[in-house]
Amino acid sequence: MEKKQINILLVGTRTETIKQSIQIENCSIFTKRPFAGGIKLIKKISPDVVVLKIKSAERKTLIMIDTLLKINPELIIIIVPEIYKIEKYLKFISAGAEDCVYLKDIHTLNQKILFALSRRQNTIHVMCKNSHDKYNLINNNIKDVIWIMNPDLKFIYLSPSVKNLRGFTAEEMMHQKFEELFIPESLKSVKKVINDFFNNLNKGIISKESFKFEVEQPHKNGTTVPVEVIVTPVFNENNNFKYFLGVARDISERKLKEAEIIRAKEDFKLLIENQNDLIVKLDPEFNITFASPQYCKAFNINEEEILGKQYTPLIHPDDLDSAIKSMGNLLKPPYKIIHTERMLTPEGWVWFQWSDKAIVDKKGIIKEIISVGRNIHHQKLSDDKVKQSERKFSNLIQNLPGMVYSCQNIQDWTMEIVSNGCLDLTGYTPDELQKDTVVSYNDIIHPDDRSYVWNAVQESLKNHQHFELKYRIITKQGKEKWVWERGSFAYRTEDKKDILEGFIFDITDKVKAEKALIESEKQFRFLSENADDLIYIYEFVPEPRFKYVSPSATKITGYTPEEHYADPQLGFKLIHPDDVHILQDASNGLYNSQPIVLRWKKKDGTIIWTEQRNVSLYDENGNLIALQGIARDITERKLAEEKIRESEEKYRLIFSTVNDALILMDLRGNIIDCNKKTAEFYGGDINEMIGTQFIQLGIIPQEISNEITKKFKKALLLKEMKFEFS
Repeated sequence: MEKKQINILLVGTRTETIKQSIQIENCSIFTKRPFAGGIKLIKKISPDVVVLKIKSAERKTLIMIDTLLKINPELIIIIVPEIYKIEKYLKFISAGAEDCVYLKDIHTLNQKILFALSRRQNTIHVMCKNSHDKYNLINNNIKDVIWIMNPDLKFIYLSPSVKNLRGFTAEEMMHQKFEELFIPESLKSVKKVINDFFNNLNKGIISKESFKFEVEQPHKNGTTVPVEVIVTPVFNENNNFKYFLGVARDISERKLKEAEIIRAKEDFKLLIENQNDLIVKLDPEFNITFASPQYCKAFNINEEEILGKQYTPLIHPDDLDSAIKSMGNLLKPPYKIIHTERMLTPEGWVWFQWSDKAIVDKKGIIKEIISVGRNIHHQKLSDDKVKQSERKFSNLIQNLPGMVYSCQNIQDWTMEIVSNGCLDLTGYTPDELQKDTVVSYNDIIHPDDRSYVWNAVQESLKNHQHFELKYRIITKQGKEKWVWERGSFAYRTEDKKDILEGFIFDITDKVKAEKALIESEKQFRFLSENADDLIYIYEFVPEPRFKYVSPSATKITGYTPEEHYADPQLGFKLIHPDDVHILQDASNGLYNSQPIVLRWKKKDGTIIWTEQRNVSLYDENGNLIALQGIARDITERKLAEEKIRESEEKYRLIFSTVNDALILMDLRGNIIDCNKKTAEFYGGDINEMIGTQFIQLGIIPQEISNEITKKFKKALLLKEMKFEFS
């Protein structure tokens, strides 16, 4: 790999000696007098290293360091005169300089620059390598399909998970034509979206927003798969379109659930329109807000005559007291009563059973009363069946998540009926939302989405289709939510109002997750394509095999991923005979997530050391079904450890047998180690001497001890490795 050009800037006067001391390959050296040319000249040079020679002006030096930091060099080194004390030295380090060098030690400058650059590059390398490993692990385990398609609508990348989605491998998909990706019905809608995008692009209209659609795609086995596709157009810095970035997800399970919701909605609608029960809704003042057709028919009245008024059919005198008592119980917890009485109808006195429920807010204030009655004149003794039917109806409404609604097809979407779920969804109670009492539903829709919602619904109604859309709302508390709505035309009233019925569900968490997924895919793709470690998945059922082996296997073992796939036992054949038992234990679930060290025999016969981590996967019965693992080559580390061990043994042999007194001290003068001769010389015990300061051994006169202390501190200050005393 070609070495990077290094730019070094020398700032100061008389820098010839400094320039001569720098002997670094592939570098350019620039010189500049202090404060000459300003920051623009320095930015133009774009130095990797700045060497600043100063005289004695501490304040100007700190200003210069702050100025240099704004151009972000790799490091700054200060050349200081010998008169500087350690306190000023440390101030420059704290201000952002990498190091300080005394002028008389200029010969060490070259080494300091190389060491600092190497240390920073190694840190960056380790950080990048860790990111690559994580990315590769995610890419080969995600279920969604990530793809990139060029402006000619041809794939230039497909993640391996496409095989799970459609049965085709990524390589097979690369050769498919765009028209082969969808069934005819889906192809038509997809082409419209793509054509609209390119038409707008040709008109200079640039939209970087993602668009989403649901399609049916053919599977290799001849079936079709419902797929949700999120497509993001990607542009370069000049706003030129580069490619489409897409994520495809199997929504078969979700489609089944949606079908269940549709059936439930249709059942609900059918229940309301065809049941024989009498339904009436009252406000807290007992004014009727809704009366079902059956109710009006039973008592021979028109709904318009009683809406907004108090109306009670004539109750038989013998049942009046119990009816009044029951209504009194309705006004207190649990705000629900069941009562039976005779009422006067055109057919005479008829037995009705009523189930009344008061809807209360969190403070216990009654907001609405719903009363459902049934003619039980001939089934008065069938109480159990009546209760069961009422309970089924009530639970259907109360337990559905989201909001079931019936509204007018006008700009305000005036709600005629909403379920209690509207409170959790919008923050508004049914009373506040119905009839635009406090707010219209259009006011709740996000301003930027109102036109979209209106146009989408009208287009569907025009084509006699149900509508399905996703958009944002603003709740009563000011919180933004994403919702999914499905609905259709229901009926037209006598006064020619078109009524829509539908269901609205909170999908905020799902939308956030989808956006996070798009962002994570960028990191995921980068990691998977640059991993150095060997990443693998080994399955035990239905039969042992490598499910996945990363491309780095070739570099580490000499065997390609394809050779691993062809031979399920290749992983065991690579292991050194003395280490096979370790791998067998790991295959049985031991060492889960713990590192194990094994010797491998490469294809060329060489032996390498590796470190592996395996994660065991079990089925619901606790049986081991697969291993996911990462392995890396640690041969160099093992060789280095062996050299360190040998060096330590040699050091200990010399340290213990030499006839001179040897003492090892830290930078504060504390004794770290000493040999037997030292203990004999000072008449002490080795264990007692370790940890004490050398000058505190008590055998050196105070004046000599003070002199030794001065020399030791001076050596530390000047970073000298040797000083003498007697």
